[in-house]
Amino acid sequence: MIADLVLAVRLCGAILAYSASEGEPLPPGRVCAASRAIVAERGAWDPALLGALAWAESRLDRRVTNPRSGACGALQVLRQRGGCRRLTTSERASYAAGVARLDGARAFCVRRGDRSSLCALAGFMSGPAGVRGRWYARPRAALRRAEAIRRLMGGRPGAASPIGGAA
Repeated sequence: MIADLVLAVRLCGAILAYSASEGEPLPPGRVCAASRAIVAERGAWDPALLGALAWAESRLDRRVTNPRSGACGALQVLRQRGGCRRLTTSERASYAAGVARLDGARAFCVRRGDRSSLCALAGFMSGPAGVRGRWYARPRAALRRAEAIRRLMGGRPGAASPIGGAA
């Protein structure tokens, strides 16, 4: 529990520093609330990767809804039964839905015989078409962003794989 709190504080500081370095400083309250939810809901995923994905998708704002696609929440998950209300009002629900989508994308890739992070991220970002078409530009950018956040957290480059554990 204390380890999770320390991890959330380190993640919050790293995302704030990353955002400032990109010229888009974010509100500390939003980032720290998101960091606590990321750490709580991360499952087997690297918190730096989840932070990087949320930064790109919504700037860690769970209230964001894409009017064109209907994706909502911090990780821009396509609407689920009941719409977006749950994802846009609860920080933890927003990240839990994103982690569930990542888990589903990883399972799809494994069934296809591909255990790579690029495949799972392509599936998360673009669905099965992204996997089949090997649309890996955005996933590679997400991995680079996660690496930058991980470095700002004080970790060694490549110290963790995107799907938890050692690289």
